[in-house]
Amino acid sequence: MRHRKLVINSALVVAVLTLAALGYLTVVGPSRSTPASVRTVSVTRGNVTAAVSASGNVTSAMNLGVSFTDCTGPLTTISVKPGQVVSQGQTLATVDPSKAQTHPEQRAGSARRGTG
Repeated sequence: MRHRKLVINSALVVAVLTLAALGYLTVVGPSRSTPASVRTVSVTRGNVTAAVSASGNVTSAMNLGVSFTDCTGPLTTISVKPGQVVSQGQTLATVDPSKAQTHPEQRAGSARRGTG
C-alpha cells in the first residue's frame, strides 16, 4: 500500500513538472528571433531636399484696391510684384507722363471750378 502511494505521488510530481516545463516553453519559448541587423554610415554634409505636393486655391490674407484719382493713362512701369510687401510712400507704378501732361489747363480749370 505504501509502495503504491509512492508510485502514484511520484507520477503526479513528474506530470506536474512536465506540464510546468511545457507551459514555460510555450509562454517564454526558446529565442527563435534573429538578432537585429545594424548598419552604420559616416556622417557627411549635404543638402536635404523635401518636396510637398498639394492642390487647392491660394488666397491672400488682405487685398487692397489702388486708385489714381487725378491721373489717367497707360502704366509705363510696375515697380512691385504680386505678393511683395510694400511700405507707405513706395512707388507702385508709373503712369505715362505724356498723357498726364497733355491737358494741364483742363486740370487747373477743373480745380478752380471745384470739379476735380
